Amino acid sequence: MKDGEDPVSFKFKDGAYHEALKFFRQKVNMPTEKWYDLKGIMHSRAFAIAGEIREGVLTDFRAAIDRAIEKGATLNDFRKDYDAITRKWGEDCKLFEKSADPKYAAWRSKVIYSTNLAVAYSAGREEQMHDPEMKGIWTYAVYKTMGDGSVRDEHAVWNDVVLPINDPWWITHSALRLGLQMLERAFD
Repeated sequence: MKDGEDPVSFKFKDGAYHEALKFFRQKVNMPTEKWYDLKGIMHSRAFAIAGEIREGVLTDFRAAIDRAIEKGATLNDFRKDYDAITRKWGEDCKLFEKSADPKYAAWRSKVIYSTNLAVAYSAGREEQMHDPEMKGIWTYAVYKTMGDGSVRDEHAVWNDVVLPINDPWWITHSALRLGLQMLERAFD
């Protein structure tokens, strides 16, 4: 994937995916010192930027991700917000000093954007899949990793697993329970 291409294979259309937005908006800001401070399902309820402990920075990034989901912003759109946020807060934070390096800024902005959009998308899709009105319409789901080279071996073997939506396997293998960037797609 070329830098600047959207790292997610799905597209949010302006205001069209309210389940993902609803999921994202229920999160609470969670200061962290390391990327591994949050585990599994904690990612479903917390908004965090690895290594960031200041509420103001979290609030600014959260607003930028919210806009990206609500308006269907691209990675390049988000990078404008990322640049503005790092300029605003960078002098006070060693973490953002690295953002002066274009390669680091490209990598960091992509991680923040793609992780948050993928989890919101998966949460919204999961809500749709289990909507009682959809019972009988969508009967199967497929597990898809992001396929971006960062997938753990354990999860790579689950890629393309197709099972009935009501299969107990989904209880322990959904994006929300695992805290993963993956997609669940339903079909009949």
